[in-house]
Amino acid sequence: MNHSEIAKSGYANEQWLADLLTSWRTNSDAKKIIQYFGYNLDNISNAYGVRLGNTDKTDVLLVAHEGDTSSQVGISCKK
Repeated sequence: MNHSEIAKSGYANEQWLADLLTSWRTNSDAKKIIQYFGYNLDNISNAYGVRLGNTDKTDVLLVAHEGDTSSQVGISCKK
């Protein structure tokens, strides 16, 4: 793989993770990831992933809403 191909596959991995996190209500893997970061699924009203792109460290942002508050966790994806 050349550098361009590696970068494109990395972007695809980041989008896959963002989509996975967004499907947390029906996806058991997404639920495990969210719980890994210390969230109680019973307290979450909504959660989703956002692929950031062009940042130094964080590739995907997990946003979780608990009641009237929301919090974020930055996730760095490595191939």
